[in-house]
Amino acid sequence: MTEYRGLFVRPDASQGTTPVEARKSLAGMFSQLADGSPRAGLLAPAQVTGTGGWAYSVPAFAVVLSRGSSDGVVLTGNDGTISVPTDPAPASGSRVDVVYVLHRDVDNGDPDSGVEVGVAIGDVSGTPSAPSIPTGALALAGAIVSASDLSTFDSQIEQTSTYTSVAGGDLHVPFALAEFSTRIPDPVDGMRVWSDADGILYVRVGGAWETAHQAEDPWHDLAPLYENGWGGTGRYRRDSAGNLHVQARLTTVGTSSTGANPAFTLPEGYRHDLGTFMRLPLGTNSLSSNASGYFYPASGSGTPGVVAISHNDPGYVVINEVISLL
Repeated sequence: MTEYRGLFVRPDASQGTTPVEARKSLAGMFSQLADGSPRAGLLAPAQVTGTGGWAYSVPAFAVVLSRGSSDGVVLTGNDGTISVPTDPAPASGSRVDVVYVLHRDVDNGDPDSGVEVGVAIGDVSGTPSAPSIPTGALALAGAIVSASDLSTFDSQIEQTSTYTSVAGGDLHVPFALAEFSTRIPDPVDGMRVWSDADGILYVRVGGAWETAHQAEDPWHDLAPLYENGWGGTGRYRRDSAGNLHVQARLTTVGTSSTGANPAFTLPEGYRHDLGTFMRLPLGTNSLSSNASGYFYPASGSGTPGVVAISHNDPGYVVINEVISLL
């Protein structure tokens, strides 16, 4: 192991901080992978979009780049939207473009030390694959450019950038939990990630993502979801603790189509993991005996999200349930 000199220390007669030592010192300020190497990525959401011509639009961004632990990190960015040109669509077939950012470095064998936001253009094929990007570059987005495209606005653009944060800070990402495995590589326990798409703050515990906090959800009207002869009023929401709230006064004229058939189906994001049986005692319904209902789980037997109430008689049933979604 070798000590490396820190940032902003005046050189003496025989020694001073080199650029790579400065980059190593800077690396300690940012999040790391499990092996201790720097976690390269964007510091805040930035979305690459198509244009009406043969170029991509890249917004302002701040980014941490790295060529590995031995080289530290480079903190760079772009303070305004720039247009990054690409080739026109191929005459046939399709290709993959990869939009990337790179800070070149003469000490690493590059021709100069400029910042480049560029496009790697893949080979045309019936089954195209992504081209490689320069060492030390970070991919921001990929695009499938097909022969029928008239501009990059028509191309299929997918945001692919990874994300990072200051050491000990929360990652702020625009994508949902389903993309964490590919866009937050090598997560470590204790990491916290705010997802704009989910409206949830996740924390890594025991090798899995758990909900630490989620935004308070407004009430949603349940009535448009009623089916099989059910009607009435109702509402549902998800609270910041991850609980589903359902309040409803359902009515039916009572036919053979209502009993034990779905009264309504909750949308994705409002479905719990365990089936919940409801006993609806006298006083919460207009029947001469107790009624029962069942919230079907998001997975397993039954249709995900269905709420069924077992009775065929005319009348009403009141539901006031709080069920954990975690």
